[in-house]
Amino acid sequence: MSLGDGVMKKFLTLLAVAVLTIHTSSPAQAHSKITSFSPRPNSVVLELPQKVTMKFSEAPLTFKKKKVNLISVANPRKEIISIGETKVVGKSLVVALSDQEAVPGKYLVTYRMASPDGHVVSGSYRFSLSSS
Repeated sequence: MSLGDGVMKKFLTLLAVAVLTIHTSSPAQAHSKITSFSPRPNSVVLELPQKVTMKFSEAPLTFKKKKVNLISVANPRKEIISIGETKVVGKSLVVALSDQEAVPGKYLVTYRMASPDGHVVSGSYRFSLSSS
């Protein structure tokens, strides 16, 4: 074995380690995803739910004094009907709703969740309250 063969063997070993490191990602490196909604997007409900719940693939990141996770719900008149703070319960975000301003039509749910990896999952969806 010549000197060149030893260098080449080390190079190939390092290359193999680098490739395995890059292609082997752990689940903790993946961004959190929404696994369920209540009420579901584009659903029609007969009565306003008492709360909105969103479950994620990982528990939301929390800080003692900072509000980094949020669910806000607006009625068809664009009045905010979510009451109190958004709570983290296991892998879910939950917010209570006031039925004082329950009117038939489309409701807008806006959310923001901080994943354990620091990535923010945010967006919005609608559900409808039936008039019957």
